[in-house]
Amino acid sequence: MGRRKGSGGRQRAVPAANPNESPRSPRHQSQDISSLLARLEALEASAVRNRPRWYREASVIVAILAMVVSAVVAYVTYGQSQEQQKVAVRTELGQIIQRLQALSARGSADELKDDDGNLIAYSYSGDVNAENLALAEQAAVLVEKIPGGGLPSEYLVIADAFRFSDQYIRAIDVAERGLVRAPNSTIRNGILRLLGDCYFQLGDPVEGRRQFERALKLDESEQISIKQRSQVGTRTFWAETERRAGNCTEFQDQVRMARKLIEQMPDPAYRRQAARSLDMIDVECP
Repeated sequence: MGRRKGSGGRQRAVPAANPNESPRSPRHQSQDISSLLARLEALEASAVRNRPRWYREASVIVAILAMVVSAVVAYVTYGQSQEQQKVAVRTELGQIIQRLQALSARGSADELKDDDGNLIAYSYSGDVNAENLALAEQAAVLVEKIPGGGLPSEYLVIADAFRFSDQYIRAIDVAERGLVRAPNSTIRNGILRLLGDCYFQLGDPVEGRRQFERALKLDESEQISIKQRSQVGTRTFWAETERRAGNCTEFQDQVRMARKLIEQMPDPAYRRQAARSLDMIDVECP
C-alpha cells in the first residue's frame, strides 16, 4: 500500500514512546501541583510586600484630596444657599408684616356700634378682610420657613390679623407658637391678651379669663411703674372684652380695679392717659 501524505506531501514524524519510562503516579502529580501553588503564593506575597503603601501612591492621594475639596465646596454652597433663602424669606415676610400692620390700623377697619352709638368692635370690610386673611395665611407659612422660627412680634402680628378676620382658632395656633419664643414680657403680655380675647370670641370666657390672669402675673416681675402701666392696660382690655361679651358684672369689676391702679400711678401724664383710655370703654354695658 502507498504511504499517506500530509499537507505538503511529507509525513510528520511522531516520536516513539520510551518503553523504559514508567508513568508518574497520582501521588507524585499531586505533590507537583502543591509545589507549584506554594511558589505562586510566595511570589504573590513578595509582590504585596514590595508594593508601595496606599498613602504613598500619588493617584490615591489625588483622589482623596479631590473628595475632600468636593465635600467642602458642597458644604459651603449649601450654607450660602440656605442663607440666601433665609434672607429672601425674611424680606418677603417683612413686607407682609408691614402691610398687615397697616391694615390693622383703626382707619382701615369699620367701627361696629350698638344702638346708642357705643363702639362694640372693629370689623374689616369685605375687600380689606379678604386681603388681610390672604396675607395672614402667607405670613403663617413663611414664618415657619425661617430656621428656628420667626420673631415673637411677627407671630403676634400674624395672630392679630387672623383675629381681626374672625379666624380665632388660627389666631390661637399662631399665638401659642409665638408665646414659646417670647421671653420679652411686653410681647408675652400682648400675646396673652390676644389669647384671652380669642377664647372669649369662641364662647369660652373661663379660658379667656385664665389668659388675662396669666398676663397680670407676668407683670409681677416688672418694675413698679412698668407693672402698673401694664396691669392697667390688661385690666382695660379685659374690661372691654367682658363688656362686648355682655358680662356686665365682670366688666364693672375690671373697670373698678383698673381705676384703682390708675390712682396709684405716680406719673401724672401716664395717669391722665390711662384714665382717658378707660373712659373710652367705661360706657353703659349692653
